[in-house]
Amino acid sequence: MACPECYSSDPRVTPILDPESCLMTHQQYVCSTCGRCICAEADDQNKYRIKYPYNSLEIAKLYLRAAEAVYGGPCDIYEIEYSNGRTLYKIFHNKEDMQVYLKENSMQSCPSGEPLFSTPFFKPHDKAQVRNLSNDDIVKYLEEKSK
Repeated sequence: MACPECYSSDPRVTPILDPESCLMTHQQYVCSTCGRCICAEADDQNKYRIKYPYNSLEIAKLYLRAAEAVYGGPCDIYEIEYSNGRTLYKIFHNKEDMQVYLKENSMQSCPSGEPLFSTPFFKPHDKAQVRNLSNDDIVKYLEEKSK
């Protein structure tokens, strides 16, 4: 069963790419229900991982709660088609943000114009849930992830 707060059925599925480095160097959204960590760090150009496209709807769902923390409200996941035929999935704060994005990226489209997944029930997060983890937290999380 999926966590009602972070929408994942696996409480240790993220971070996906280079988990140890991500946990050590990036701020994480820590789910208060299941304890799952989700990267919520902006890079030096103020780009968040949550703003990048994902290869699948399932992976985009894993980052949805971190997006809600960054945007401060419920978010949606849209299917975006590229002119080369590639399909990816992006998180947007709302439909208007998706439409602005498409106007700025004319080689991309959203065939349905509607979200594939919307936040089922938005609950604001506690500011303490977005933080850098302690070394002990990282070791424990990685041990639980490997089980």
